[in-house]
Amino acid sequence: YLILWLLNDYLASVLSLILAVISFAILLVSLGVELVERSGVPAWYYHYMLATIFAPVLSGLVYFFISGELNWVVNPFY
Repeated sequence: YLILWLLNDYLASVLSLILAVISFAILLVSLGVELVERSGVPAWYYHYMLATIFAPVLSGLVYFFISGELNWVVNPFY
């Protein structure tokens, strides 16, 4: 993710947001189903889902602290 952030911050921010939201929704559905009926899903699945949520977010934060701004948010008329 960080390489994508360094190459194109607009595309990286859109993809990171989409992937994090989809992963979060899948995690919520998985946890809800697990509460209703025990399915025996291994614990590593939930750890993996948390990693897929936090990896793009953390990469974006690292990029923001490295560069100090998102280039596509800056007003080009100043």
